[in-house]
Amino acid sequence: MTEIRPVLRKNITYIHWLENLQEYWYINEHPGPFSKKEIEDFFFPSKDYRVHKQQRWVIFNNLVEAGVIDVFNLNFDTQQIGIGILIPKKEDHNKGIGSQAIHLVLEQLRKDKEVKTDQALVDLSNESSLRLFEKCNFIRLANTVCMNREVAQFIYSF
Repeated sequence: MTEIRPVLRKNITYIHWLENLQEYWYINEHPGPFSKKEIEDFFFPSKDYRVHKQQRWVIFNNLVEAGVIDVFNLNFDTQQIGIGILIPKKEDHNKGIGSQAIHLVLEQLRKDKEVKTDQALVDLSNESSLRLFEKCNFIRLANTVCMNREVAQFIYSF
């Protein structure tokens, strides 16, 4: 069973490990390395997307940490927010964990009248993530360049 929970102090070791995986730094606006103190300072007090324009949840599969899912860059004028997901272990891919986590976040966002669309930017080389967002009923709009990477732009409307 997949579930999502806001980051808690007991998740700091996992978040620290995940944020310091160098193979994923290219997708981050602020690549690591990060100390545990920097991670703690960033996540506590907890961030709520309505206040801080971003929020992270830890993804659990059968009560074991399996990844993270973020919403970020909330724009109150356009009522749009970004979404990103990372499931770092290849053995956890193609098990439905990502799609379940995305659906859980979309349920949360659907309740919020200030968010009308959700946007994802996915590297063109990341076939599994491209399929994931299509499976979750995001509409692929166009290809663009973001942070010197070719990405597909997806949108989900509530």
